[in-house]
Amino acid sequence: MDMGRMLKAGFGVLGVVFLTACGGGSGGSSDTPGVVGYSGKSTAAVIDESNKQGLATSAAKNTAYQIDMADKYDASEARPLKAGPVADRELVQRVISVLDEPSQKQVRSSQRTLRTPMESGTVAGDCGGSYSYDGTETSGVIVFNNYCTYDITINGKAEFTSSGLKETQVMNLTFTVVDYSGDVVTGSVSGTSVVVYDDDSYLNYTETFNIKATVDGETFTQAGEERYENNVLVSESVFYTEGDTVYKAEVTSEFTTGSDGSYSGQMTLYDPAYGYVTVTATSLVPCSDGSGFASGTITIADESGNSASVTFNGCGQDATLTFNGNSEPISIQ
Repeated sequence: MDMGRMLKAGFGVLGVVFLTACGGGSGGSSDTPGVVGYSGKSTAAVIDESNKQGLATSAAKNTAYQIDMADKYDASEARPLKAGPVADRELVQRVISVLDEPSQKQVRSSQRTLRTPMESGTVAGDCGGSYSYDGTETSGVIVFNNYCTYDITINGKAEFTSSGLKETQVMNLTFTVVDYSGDVVTGSVSGTSVVVYDDDSYLNYTETFNIKATVDGETFTQAGEERYENNVLVSESVFYTEGDTVYKAEVTSEFTTGSDGSYSGQMTLYDPAYGYVTVTATSLVPCSDGSGFASGTITIADESGNSASVTFNGCGQDATLTFNGNSEPISIQ
């Protein structure tokens, strides 16, 4: 898997992160995040009296995380870049295309997807700087040194290793973009991607990734997993970590905001202790201090027909958990 492929595949779920990463912050990361994975229960949960509060809490926290990412995405869309109000998504595609170029200097080995450098060389940028590449069939590195093309300047490096049916890529990059008005936009992104192939056809594989971005002075990470069959993306999930606990979410209906500022969406949530449930968020209004939700409802449903709901009653107030017709207060922070 080449650098461009890593970004395209590894950022399928991470469009949110990379979009915001283009918006601010500066400097590279010496603390590159390693890959995390979900190792909890993968069977269907059954909601009952013993786990209703635990599932309600994890549903609320994971919903808040999805909405936080959606909020960053919405904010990033408004930034004017390059000849008018161009969305960050277009900037991301330009950055990815720049990173794709050096990978084309690499040689494909047999039918393998990985294209590690088979030679050494240096390529000058269109408007200054350069990138160099060096390596073997099993490892390689691409180094950007103020590599400039059009309005993008990149520094940092991407490293590749391959062992059997497993490939690992680690990147630490900073980039600067000069928009049409002459303003400078800077960002940084680092992370790790691990690809494990089913067999030596290299057509079916799972990619797990963990990316850290600095955005307008705020640093956050995004981790997830993508499944490809015949080189086509067939499923994707996002990991949310809290200490040593890792949750897995497969978004089935994007978390979007309505005209009233509330959020709605749906996901399949894997709780490591209980298994998976369907979580539906309806008209959720986040508290401005990040303490939870001011109003709205989260519904949790299992495959056995059981469901529970959490209704939010105001910032700083207990929510109401309803299950089997009985309601009780629940504190979710």
